[in-house]
This record gives sequence, structure tokens and C-alpha cells, in this order.
Amino acid sequence: MIKQQSFYNLKSFGFYIDKTREIHSMITKHRSVLFVRPRKFGKSLLLATLEELFSGNRELFQDTYIHDETDYDFKPYPVITINLHLDVTKPSELAVSLKRIVKTLAKDRGIKLKSDKPEELLKEFTDSFKEEIVVLIDNYDFVLADNITNPDIEQLDQILAKFVSVLNDPTHFRFVFLTGINNFLLCEKEYGKVLEYDDCTTDPDCAGICGLTADELRLNYINKIVNLSSKTYVKAHGVDEIDAECFSHSKISQIYAEYLKQEEQRTEDLVSIIMRTLGGYRFGPKPTNLASMGFVLDFLRGNGVFDLNYDLRCARGYLVKKLQEDIFNIDSYAGVTMDPVIGCGPHYSYRPSLGSLLLHNGILTFASYEDLDGEISTKLTIPNLEVQNFLEHRLKKK
Repeated sequence: MIKQQSFYNLKSFGFYIDKTREIHSMITKHRSVLFVRPRKFGKSLLLATLEELFSGNRELFQDTYIHDETDYDFKPYPVITINLHLDVTKPSELAVSLKRIVKTLAKDRGIKLKSDKPEELLKEFTDSFKEEIVVLIDNYDFVLADNITNPDIEQLDQILAKFVSVLNDPTHFRFVFLTGINNFLLCEKEYGKVLEYDDCTTDPDCAGICGLTADELRLNYINKIVNLSSKTYVKAHGVDEIDAECFSHSKISQIYAEYLKQEEQRTEDLVSIIMRTLGGYRFGPKPTNLASMGFVLDFLRGNGVFDLNYDLRCARGYLVKKLQEDIFNIDSYAGVTMDPVIGCGPHYSYRPSLGSLLLHNGILTFASYEDLDGEISTKLTIPNLEVQNFLEHRLKKK
């Protein structure tokens, strides 16, 4: 099994799609970045790519844009990678987990630390490097999304805020990158915003840095698509068997089954079905039609079987319950003009904006994004058949 988050493995097995044009733009223009996308859009792969890039592994980037078309020097930096996918509910548990993470990182580098608090440990650790360093944080929002209804949410927020505030020294960090699903503000009560980052979530230059376009699907995976469209493949699988075992009670299943029943399976038809099923995402003012890279890879590597368990792991429970409430109406958000700052922009985890949760968890996406003399207005829409199916069928099972 190829790990989706492994840049080396995906490139070695021919599944990697070159996103280094956007990456080069991002690391050239910014030194501290927040970037959020729905689940399975390739955030962890992006982080792994940045890790290899800043580690100076030039040979891995042969035949990519940044290697062949730019003068990027591949200078190696110490890279600190932190994954905040932590199953904690108490402030004391979070503090212990953060301390364990930093102590493990320090131990791996032969560094002994004397501090006690999480933020003090992180500062002592990062200060031990005399050169500029790179810090990459994955799942920065996980603890907060998992504890929205927790009475201790503000305390959890404060602990994380103090922890990341250590990364606010522009002279010591070559690049700081935070990624996750939800656009949560990390704020410390006495000081306000704790990290001066550039929010590239809706930056036009970063719109396609995660996800997959139809052209990228055709260009990079055409051999796999041709194989799935072949008469031999269709005959070997049998439409009746697929209907019964894989596609029961699903609009998406019926679409793929109808494709298999066609007298002729054209590759362009399959590309269209994949994009209608998994695509439709737009992130900001630049019009895009992006599909979830993770779901597409699951489909291609699963030899044509869709496994669309859209379980909303982040914001666990809270968002699902909101969607299941009798008073909830998706039409209150889809197709309605909204102020992105109020309705779907950054917000505090302990005062969650439902519009923002729907947008960043991939339930809705931008239908339009207009900037009229500095006044931004947006409209949201359901992106694809996968989400439509989820809303119409799975949420009815309360």
C-alpha cells in the first residue's frame, strides 16, 4: 500500500502530481503560512513535500517545475515537523502531549532540555539551533475541532496559542507552515493573535496547491483510467456483481454502474464522472474545479471501487449533529450571499461559525467569490455528488 502522505513513495510509484510551481510561489512570497483544506485533499502530502524540499533533497525533485524551471538553490535547513493529531480532552493532557512531542524531537537530535512548560520547551529547543530553521505543523486545528463542545475549549485554545507563539520570530525561522481543516484563530487572551502568519487559504496563487484538476487527472493518470475503461476490465468485474456488492443505495454508485453498462467505455466519460463525483471545489477568487486527491487515489488504486466514507472526522460529532438538527437547512448557506469574514472566514473554536465549518470541512465550497472595491462577497454551494449523497442519505440515519 502506498502511503498517500509520502512524497517519496508517490513519486516513485508514479502517482505524484507536480505542485512545485505553486509551492515555489508560496515559499518565495511568504515566511509564515496558514493553509487549510478539507480532509483528503493532500495537506499531509504537501507538508511532506515541504519537508523534503527544505531538507535539501534536490535529487527527489528531478523532473519537477521547481527543479527544472527555477533557480531554487535547495539549501538544507533543520526541519522540525510536528503533528498535533492528539486525542486529548483535558488541558493537562494537552500540555503533557505537547511536552512529550518536543522532548522526543530534542532527544532524536541529541539535545537535552531543562524547561517544563510546553511553550518554554519549544523555545529552548528552537533556540538551540544557531541557523534559520523550518517548522511544519500538521493538524494544527485537530484538538480544537475535536473539543468544540468541551467546557475546557478556551483553556485548550490558550495552551495551543502559547505554544505556537514561540514561532513568531521572523529572524530565526526560514519558514513556518500550519495546516489543518478548520480555519481557527489561535489567540492568547492578553496578547491577541499569537502568530503573524499569511492566511493563504484563499490566495489565488495557492488555489491549486492541493487537489486535482481534470487536466491533471488526464495527464497523470491516463494509463490507469484507460485500464479501468477497458472491455477486459469491465467484463472481468461484471456490472451485476458491482451493483450488488459495491453500489447499493447510492446515487454515486448508480452513476458508475451506468458508465460500466455503456456499450463503449470512453476515458473522457470516466474523467467526467470522477470530477462530478469528487470535484467541484473552489478555494477563493480564482475559479477552479478541484477534486479530492485522496479520494481519487483511493478510486484509482482500488481498481474502480469508490469508498466514500465521508465521516467528518474533524469537528467530530459537532458538525454532524448540527446537520441532523430539524432546524438545519442547507439552503440557508448554499446560494446565499455571505460576508466571508463573518460567515466562512477565520473564527474562534469556542465561538464556531457554522458557515466556516461547512466550507472548510468540504460540505460546501465557493460558488462565487467577488472583490468589489475591497468589499468581498461570496456564495457557497454543494460541490459534488459525493456530498449531495452524504447530505441526502447518510444524515437521515440519525
